[in-house]
Amino acid sequence: MLLVYSVLLYVISVCSAISGLTKRNSTGLTDAVAWDSHSLFIQGQRVFILSAEIHPWRLPGNPDLWADILQKVKSNGFNTVSFYINWAVHYPTPSTNNGKGDFQEGTYRDIQRFIDEAKKAGLWLIARCAEGSLKLMAKRRAVAFLVGLAISQVAFVRITQAIMKAENEFSASAANNIYMQAIIDLYRANGVVVPITHNDQHAGQAGNFSPDRPGTHVDIYCGDSYPQGANRWAQVQAIYYSAHVANAPNNPLCLAEFGGGFLLGWGAAAPGGTGYEKYSNDLTDASYVGLLETIHGSGLYIDPSSVLFGGTNWGQTVEPTVYSSYDYGGGINENRVATPKMNEMRLQGLFLRVSRDLLGATLIANGTNYTSSNSIHTAELRNLDNGAAFYIIRQNASTSTAVTTTLLTVDTSVGPIVIPKSGNITFNGRESKILVTDYIFGTTATHILYSTAEIDATDYIILYGPVGQTGETAFLFGNGPTVSGPPTVLSNFANGILTLSYSLMRGSQFITIKNGAKTIVVTVLDKSTANTWHAPVIAGEGNFGEFFSIGTNQSVLVSGPYLVRTAKISGSTLALTGDLNGTTSVEFLAPSNVQALTWNGVPAPVAKSSHGSFSASLRPQQSGVSLPVLSDWKVSGSLPEIDPAFDDSSFITADLTTTNGGAAKPPDTFRGYLNEGGLYAERIGAHLPGFPDSSWATGTPLAGVSGAGINFYRTTFDLNIPDGVDIPIRLSITPSATASNFRVQIYLNGWQVGKYTNNIGPQTLFVLPAGILRRKSVNTLALSLWSLDAGGASIADLQIVSDGTFSTSLPLEDYASPDYEDQKHLRPVAEFVKPM
Repeated sequence: MLLVYSVLLYVISVCSAISGLTKRNSTGLTDAVAWDSHSLFIQGQRVFILSAEIHPWRLPGNPDLWADILQKVKSNGFNTVSFYINWAVHYPTPSTNNGKGDFQEGTYRDIQRFIDEAKKAGLWLIARCAEGSLKLMAKRRAVAFLVGLAISQVAFVRITQAIMKAENEFSASAANNIYMQAIIDLYRANGVVVPITHNDQHAGQAGNFSPDRPGTHVDIYCGDSYPQGANRWAQVQAIYYSAHVANAPNNPLCLAEFGGGFLLGWGAAAPGGTGYEKYSNDLTDASYVGLLETIHGSGLYIDPSSVLFGGTNWGQTVEPTVYSSYDYGGGINENRVATPKMNEMRLQGLFLRVSRDLLGATLIANGTNYTSSNSIHTAELRNLDNGAAFYIIRQNASTSTAVTTTLLTVDTSVGPIVIPKSGNITFNGRESKILVTDYIFGTTATHILYSTAEIDATDYIILYGPVGQTGETAFLFGNGPTVSGPPTVLSNFANGILTLSYSLMRGSQFITIKNGAKTIVVTVLDKSTANTWHAPVIAGEGNFGEFFSIGTNQSVLVSGPYLVRTAKISGSTLALTGDLNGTTSVEFLAPSNVQALTWNGVPAPVAKSSHGSFSASLRPQQSGVSLPVLSDWKVSGSLPEIDPAFDDSSFITADLTTTNGGAAKPPDTFRGYLNEGGLYAERIGAHLPGFPDSSWATGTPLAGVSGAGINFYRTTFDLNIPDGVDIPIRLSITPSATASNFRVQIYLNGWQVGKYTNNIGPQTLFVLPAGILRRKSVNTLALSLWSLDAGGASIADLQIVSDGTFSTSLPLEDYASPDYEDQKHLRPVAEFVKPM
């Protein structure tokens, strides 16, 4: 059963709660970002930090694609992005660019561009700049440059960047304290004024560098936790609040990493796909993400979740124990496609966005004593300033798949109530619910006494829950309202309380409540229908116009599209942009002046319903693309060094005793020194587009290598993808017999995008990144095939496959990167080597 006792999914017009007076902490260097024991304040407003982790360099090639990922993050309920800076790609040597590093515009190293795109999307930033093993001098130079990147936008660097992290999973000690203080001092000396945080790997239990502990400390202490682990469904941990009280009670409870996926190494999963399907489809699937609601029962208000978009470990950027895919089981897969996890995150994010009273709430108690069934666990959070309460409920054994029913006792402004008054609250396996009492929403300041449905709020309020369950929601009114709705909804008004009782059926049910000048539309959805609803922000004016609760409180409700990127109201027209994955029925709720719709700039005829919504049918642009068959391969040997006659007179003596010898002057500074290895074919540039292979033999990797050794293969293919269409492409390798011991490196248009190991796995599907793939010109695909056994080796099959076809508003263009002719003078003269 659903209770408000309900979770509010969304409110079109938000009635911000007025916070009581509270002592706020600050760095003393800015009043733009402050904090207390409950939450951050940004520009004076409480903000729940719901963050997605993204690593810019793991989306290689065209930095235009950052906008795609960031828009998907924002549209799916997040308000913040946490990002690493990989100093290895910016500093081939400590003296790169006179110590300022390589942040070349228009490349994956253009960190300023990433920052700018985050701001355009309306996302706060958590910068993870000083984590890792670089020496302090390199960090000093790089951090100084990072801060200097945006001198022209000081307000952005110092304000829209909400938090700066000092270190990651780093423990306090006499020596480590000196280092940590040096990092903190370095940040401050270079103009960082926002709070500095630290990520403690012990789930917040150790207190390393906590500001509530003596000695070296950061401003805000965070823990990290991967409670699900790597191999099985695990019980929800209940350690976070007690650790918070013990170690950092004057901070908001912060988890700097909270696993919604996990890292995999070579051979860690059965061969097939990327290997990460175990986290996308099972261990950390959408059901697990739903259980993340329960950590809010610990009073969590800063949640930089673990990797949301992992991307690709291309070239030698990979750490050696892991493989090419860094999909991580994230909410956005390696090929930029939003997974079902994002539906659940969007519902939670929109609820957190509008439920301002939650941000000042205190954990009152938790346990199994709130419900009639001791199989159900409840955490009660209450805002002590106004009495709004949030009951976060789940199976006590969170791994249980049983169906459990219960009643819940809640404390309200009219006294204790056992809810629901009819029926039960149902938990179907690994469900959780956030049920609210004394919840004020909308411009009409409507008072929800309780709801057993989860909430998303004109004053339109959305209530949702699994199909087949029932819900009950109670409102406080001074006099009897008029209620109209479908016959499946029952209403009763007594003693100033309007109670709605309803069954959750497939689709939408609309209930209109009129009380004097107030009109409220209650929308009841089953969970699968709720997963199709979006609440894009209508931007306001000024520097923070895209930032909800700071620069705007306005948004609209839209159901149907795979992705809604932006929304704008111009006169009487709602202009939406986004992506479709098929013919889509759209419904939207917007201010009363809106009477028309455009989708990606094209007018769409609309029809108005009796409850005030508009509907339309959107048809995707047809691509007409047939994926190419790989053929016409050329082959050359790539191990001439084993020939006794091989001329190695140009080789240098391998007598260096320090690093940074070979990274200083690679032939390909555009892709970077980590793109290539040391194979002969790489040294001569045979992986690059335009390499002259006319003298090479005809041969396919399906025939392979006859003995131990290396062959290098090249072919080309065309896609001819029209504008307005996005087709995420992969290369599929069919494994040969496991006993066949060989390795493959994959190159697309000169970029090394994958490594395959036949006898270890698990990866057999390799993303051909959209930032590298040429949509309207010739693509060059190259493979190195290294047989480690005398019996030789071959690939069973190779195919170009896709993750689907999407009609999109995203501009996608071919990305120009240097071809062979641009680098020919920097490489050895190419000679054909007889294939092995």
